[in-house]
Amino acid sequence: MNNYSANTPIFPAVSGKAWKQRIQYELDGADYNEQMLYESSDGIKTKPFYTQEDLPENFNLNTPDHEPFHIGIEVFCNNSKMSVEKALWSFEKGCDQVKFLIQENIENEEMYSEPQTAKSIGSSWRKGIKKILN
Repeated sequence: MNNYSANTPIFPAVSGKAWKQRIQYELDGADYNEQMLYESSDGIKTKPFYTQEDLPENFNLNTPDHEPFHIGIEVFCNNSKMSVEKALWSFEKGCDQVKFLIQENIENEEMYSEPQTAKSIGSSWRKGIKKILN
């Protein structure tokens, strides 16, 4: 299993200045403002990229109105063993939430129909996985 969470940086941090310099280099002399900045008919100005530097200083996504960010996948359970293998593979690749989509007459009714996080799975579920895989 991995140790990723919503706040774990997966890629190295790059400043907005470094992004802009790289884009200007790739434009090969063309004007950055002309080529990359856009204003919609509604007057909304957009840039080709946004960084933490663009957020207000007091910006906080972790408010009661916003749930924490999760990396998730939906797994259709038509074969318990394959579904569990896909869930385990997903956790290894950085996923921290799996939602099992279950038909009524599946061969193993012990699976969950609600999203499960890596933390909430628990040892009894893991024992069930080992039983299915063996």
